[in-house]
Amino acid sequence: MDLTGLSEVMMADKVDCAIWIWDNELQRKKRIRLQTLLNRVNHTLRDENQTYFALEKDRNKFAKECKS
Repeated sequence: MDLTGLSEVMMADKVDCAIWIWDNELQRKKRIRLQTLLNRVNHTLRDENQTYFALEKDRNKFAKECKS
């Protein structure tokens, strides 16, 4: 695997990493994928002026599409 392929694997790992949660109401441990959390945040804040991304390349692609 070349270095480009390695960086793609590392970026995918970042998106799939877990965010650990403690639910006070249910008294339970939970986890959520980083990308799922960001999707929920972006949906909740959809009327705001900012969008959040786990990966720089996704942000850059989004910015390019917005400027078109």
